[in-house]
Amino acid sequence: MSQYPTTEESKDLTNMKNQNTWNRKAFLCSAITAITLLASNLPITQAQSVKQSSKCAVTLQSVKNKIKQGRRITIVRVSKDNISEEYQSYPKNRPHSYYFLLQGAAANSVLESSQFLTALSKNIITSCSDVSQITYALDASDYWRTFGLMSGNKVNEFKYIKASPTDNNLPKLPWGSDYYYL
Repeated sequence: MSQYPTTEESKDLTNMKNQNTWNRKAFLCSAITAITLLASNLPITQAQSVKQSSKCAVTLQSVKNKIKQGRRITIVRVSKDNISEEYQSYPKNRPHSYYFLLQGAAANSVLESSQFLTALSKNIITSCSDVSQITYALDASDYWRTFGLMSGNKVNEFKYIKASPTDNNLPKLPWGSDYYYL
């Protein structure tokens, strides 16, 4: 008996080798197909939501940097609030607002710049799909300005309605309005 395979045995080995290679390729193709099918069944909105959250976070950081750039100003707090209890209606699927509390020598001048605040608000509203309102306020004061998403995807400053700070039964606001306390 020879230690080398015969021609016939060699053909059989080659066929087995080819069969094994084919089986591995078929298995890999099946595995890839299964993974693709499973992945295609994941909710697209989840992936979009993660991407949107990331875009929103980057924009918020950019807005904070723009507010502070070259100014003596501190951003005391940025908070995200649910506005659904405050308004009669608001832009569909956008029940949140961001509130920027500012202090420092330049805070008042930032609040006086309608064009600057409108541009910042547009950036946030464009990047944060669940946000429709942005408020900028001066710390330890009753001075604030509110901007929001209006029809035609425009961002404008809200109109102010006079109210008493002691009134605990204020009605829900119409969209595009904010209370100004006397």
